[in-house]
Amino acid sequence: MGHKNSFFKKYIPEWQQIQAIVHEHVFVILGKLILWMSFWVFIPVFLYYHSFAIQWAIPFYILEILLIFVFIKVIYDIFNWYNDAWIITDDGIYDLEWSLLKTNLESVRYDSIEGIEIDKHRIWDTIFNKWDILIHKFGEETLVIENAFSPYKAVDQIEPFLFPKPEEKEDRFELLMHTLGDVVEDYLDKKWVKDPYKEWKHIHKPEPLEDEYTIDLRQE
Repeated sequence: MGHKNSFFKKYIPEWQQIQAIVHEHVFVILGKLILWMSFWVFIPVFLYYHSFAIQWAIPFYILEILLIFVFIKVIYDIFNWYNDAWIITDDGIYDLEWSLLKTNLESVRYDSIEGIEIDKHRIWDTIFNKWDILIHKFGEETLVIENAFSPYKAVDQIEPFLFPKPEEKEDRFELLMHTLGDVVEDYLDKKWVKDPYKEWKHIHKPEPLEDEYTIDLRQE
């Protein structure tokens, strides 16, 4: 298991195996960071060092506080982008939404999924391989990850569990029955099955011989 899968393993049951992790496209977070850096770093710094009036009116420590705040905001946005992901396992899909104060985790089992859809809005989505993935659950609920990176790879990981081959279904059924049989057998061995020889000895316990000089060969 890679380092990335190990990071997300804590969010899913131990017996499940991670098949893939789906994030928003990296261009989404880059766009946010460029916007923040432009309006709250580059422009303020440029104006501050090219205007004596601004330097006279605003102390330098104010600019430093602003830059520290922007730095913390950038780190938070990157961490938030990395943690907001779909965790695809062999049992279902987990929609992880992380925040500083609260983490939400929604799970969808494969047997409750009606279909899967890829939705592209603009020509740029095709060029940069950035589309929305929609998971349609039975009913009217839909699970969406917007601007997913490489969506067809994610779908390729999901579809084998949604539409398993007949032989795979049979193998899973046999594995399930074999596992249940082992559990039942182990339970019976520990709780219910008794040694019939011990029971027979308890019921047919031989009477001791009256003669003190006779050796009783019936005892163990």
